[in-house]
Amino acid sequence: MSGAERTPPIRVWTENRCVSPPTPPTPPTALTALTAPADGHKRPATTNPPGPDDAVFAAILQLTEHPRADSEAESRALLERAEAEGGPWHVHHLQVALGRVLTIKDSAAALTLGQTALAGMRMLRSRDGEARALSVIAIANRECGELAECLLSLEQALEIQRALGNLPEMARTLTNLCVPLERMGRQDAALQCLKDAVDLLRDTPHPLRLVMQNNAAAALAARARKERDDGLPPAVWRAHAEHAIVLAQELLQAPQGELSAALNHPDYPRNCMARALVVLDRLDEALPLLQELQATYGS
Repeated sequence: MSGAERTPPIRVWTENRCVSPPTPPTPPTALTALTAPADGHKRPATTNPPGPDDAVFAAILQLTEHPRADSEAESRALLERAEAEGGPWHVHHLQVALGRVLTIKDSAAALTLGQTALAGMRMLRSRDGEARALSVIAIANRECGELAECLLSLEQALEIQRALGNLPEMARTLTNLCVPLERMGRQDAALQCLKDAVDLLRDTPHPLRLVMQNNAAAALAARARKERDDGLPPAVWRAHAEHAIVLAQELLQAPQGELSAALNHPDYPRNCMARALVVLDRLDEALPLLQELQATYGS
């Protein structure tokens, strides 16, 4: 059968875009969206990311940024299919997706995937992809105890994201920096990274802003309590507790729907505020919050 007589696939490659045929197909999942390139065409190297109509790439990013219980199986199936049928762009982004899923479960395998993806992203001249691969390498190294290597990879990723002006990914990387910094005893630097992540997204509508702000409030409340228990000057721990309260209050003013969508439990900010108030001995303000939380979640 000649090329002209072939039945059109669900997705066909046109230059750097993955487009739909005239008849609207069933909305694709990540697995069904990936099909063989028409006439064996491979996606060429490009400095630009796929377009917004690229269903495969959108599904890959969903796997990467919001892993689920079945993400590993889906990522492996996609990667196997991409290696057989797709172009290198999708292969290397799927390596990143699978690497992120495996960072805790199998850090050695995640490290290998990240390193392979990094080499591929550099060949494709994908700066965003390079930063994502560096993040996988960093987290895998962190889980292997290689904290210096972890910091180096995250700093490289942050430099790329800053050059691209990618504020959400910069905020993610700053948050990832906190763990190795804390393990190395650099608590002040770790806390500053959290504050910087909040400041980056403060004036943006990105839902990650609420997550970062909640993380910072929780860290500040915990830090204030430890500083007070360790006998540090009151001016130090009071400032951290008061900052936690301000962040928590701002979160509680956000629309409930947005807060519920961003956080696993929308009452996290209330909990942070109560803990900070206890540190400051403002028990008359903390008690109603604690009673509300107890009524909702039990003891």
